Amino acid sequence: MTGMPTVSFLIPAHDRPRELKAALASCLTQSCEDWEAVVVDDHSDLADLQGLVAGFGDERMRYTRLESGEHGVSAARNRAVALARSDRLVTLDSDDLNHPDRAARCRVLLDPEQPQLIYTRVRLFS
Repeated sequence: MTGMPTVSFLIPAHDRPRELKAALASCLTQSCEDWEAVVVDDHSDLADLQGLVAGFGDERMRYTRLESGEHGVSAARNRAVALARSDRLVTLDSDDLNHPDRAARCRVLLDPEQPQLIYTRVRLFS
C-alpha cells in the first residue's frame, strides 16, 4: 500500500489465534487495497499474536499490546482508534470475518467530514 489507508479495521484480540488468523485473512480478500488492520492484544497468555500478525508479512497489518493496567475489549478498541491512520474506522472482532467488499463499501458510505455510524448485517455460521 502506498499512502494512507482509507479504512482502518480495529481488531481487539485476546488469545484465539485460529480465529484471529481467519479475521486477518478476510482483510486480505478485500476488493480494495487501501486498508489497514490494527490488532490490539489484550494481554494474551496462551498465544503469540504478535508472531501471528507478523507471519502475514503485510505492512497493512499492525500489532500492539495493551499496557499493564489497561484491560478489556473497550480499552483495546480505544487504543486501536488512537493508532488508526484513517478517518474511517471499522470494528472487526477477532472472531469475525469481513465480507470482501466491506472496506470498499464503508469507504463510500462513511464521510470523514461528518461523523456517522454504520451497523452491518451479521451472518452466523459454524
